[in-house]
Amino acid sequence: MAKESDLTKIILNYLTEKGHYAFKHWGGMMGTRGVSDIIGVKKPEGTAFFLEVKKPGLEAEDKQKNFLFDCAMAGAITGVIHTLEEVKKLGL
Repeated sequence: MAKESDLTKIILNYLTEKGHYAFKHWGGMMGTRGVSDIIGVKKPEGTAFFLEVKKPGLEAEDKQKNFLFDCAMAGAITGVIHTLEEVKKLGL
């Protein structure tokens, strides 16, 4: 089974190739729990997106789900991502 870090790199490369701005959010002691792994802006529309990357079969934690819900309610594109195909289905 591939590591989440490998999938994250694949997704970031894809998003960059599509012309979107995206970066990996690194959590830690000073970070906010639940913030998505990938944060970005869809070009040219300017729509924010937040992607929580998980290995196939794993689900997001409650804090992560709550963060994604809040972002979606604010108009962002959000998703719990297990494959690159899921990113494409979001229109990114």
